[in-house]
Amino acid sequence: MKMDISFSTLRDLSDLSYGKKLLGILESYGFIIDKLEEYEPIRGEFSPERFEEIWKGRKIGNSDVSSCQILFKGKQEIRFMCMVGWQSNIFPLYGAINLISLWLTVPKKYDLTKLINLADDIAEWSGAAYGYVSEHSRNISSRYIQMEGYSVSMGNIHKGIAGLRWVNYFGEPYLNSDGFHLPEDSVKIGSSARFIVTEKPDDMRLNDLDFLKTYISQIGKDWFLPFERVEGDKVFLTEEYSASIPSGLDGAHSIRAQRVPVFDDSEIADMNKKSKRNK
Repeated sequence: MKMDISFSTLRDLSDLSYGKKLLGILESYGFIIDKLEEYEPIRGEFSPERFEEIWKGRKIGNSDVSSCQILFKGKQEIRFMCMVGWQSNIFPLYGAINLISLWLTVPKKYDLTKLINLADDIAEWSGAAYGYVSEHSRNISSRYIQMEGYSVSMGNIHKGIAGLRWVNYFGEPYLNSDGFHLPEDSVKIGSSARFIVTEKPDDMRLNDLDFLKTYISQIGKDWFLPFERVEGDKVFLTEEYSASIPSGLDGAHSIRAQRVPVFDDSEIADMNKKSKRNK
């Protein structure tokens, strides 16, 4: 079974201590890295020194913005690939988000509670604003929104949540917002809360929008992108919502939910740029 684990955070992950802590979390669950690169294909041999060098990140042009993309994989107990992308010193309100994603091939008899525990630890490590665990074929974010004959990707959480998955994590930006309501059987995980929709990750109901909307309505439908239907690898927004988006490619990139929380990006924003911009 193929599984996806993904988290979005506005925490500053640039310090090497975060990278080392992530390695420790993965190793504690039997995820042993053997290959490492900045970009695909991932062919370089893993070494702590190489990991530390990549995690330092790079300056973007002549700006003060730093960025890191690090990819690694392993195949001992579980075949997996992991990507971490972080930015620092961005312009305030730029709309960036730091991401941590894992793609796993899980044996049939694997204890899935270990994956949930792993996700819990990553949620705490990252100070996640949002995250999920999903069986890949039931992960709506792997599909594309259809817009007037062309497709656009889901984007990040600044545009709204792309539906519910098997396991869902909501961080402080959501929990502290008026009108956001957690289901009763949610569990507190550090500064986040975890909500599991179905007992098994391959439950067919996870592809049923009508079933998912019963929970989305309870949480607050305006936090989510308003999907009308799913067809294979494509999803379609409601006609009413699509009509409210400006036409053309620029309009496609401006897709936003009717209401999203205010995301505090002060940890990764360049405060000097913020002060200059406010003068």
